Amino acid sequence: NTATVAGTITDPNAANNSATSTTTISLVTDLSVAASSAPAAVAPGAPFVHTATVTNLGPSDSTGSTLTLELPAGAVASTVTPGACVTAGATVTCTVGPLGLGATFTATVEMTAATTGTYTTTATVAGTEADTVPANDTATASTAIGQVVATPSPVNMRVPIFSPGGA
Repeated sequence: NTATVAGTITDPNAANNSATSTTTISLVTDLSVAASSAPAAVAPGAPFVHTATVTNLGPSDSTGSTLTLELPAGAVASTVTPGACVTAGATVTCTVGPLGLGATFTATVEMTAATTGTYTTTATVAGTEADTVPANDTATASTAIGQVVATPSPVNMRVPIFSPGGA
């Protein structure tokens, strides 16, 4: 912005009749990532899916970001979607691209694991703009392989009924 003054009287110092000020406006975003797994437990060799979703919480549009998924050791990725994601070893890197305010990007990885244990994927998002809440830039999803997760069934919860007198 430039401001200039002029008058009807001759100014003895015309060099100070104009001033310029420059303001730099920087975009800032709050990109967050959430991770989930389905199912929570499977048998060895059975498929399971870990999903990561990036959301732009604003206040500005994101001009670009990258989602990185660190896959668990011992897991074998069979399918990675969408095509914006590339797998290199145990790392999946997704080029998210621009995200408007409230927009999301989701990546899924279908995997199998042959040995028992808990398999955890770590998802991290990094944007081009400064992030106002870096605490929500990382999330994890876990699946138990070969571990029994007990879920009570009402059918198996029969309670014997005793009557006085032994009948």
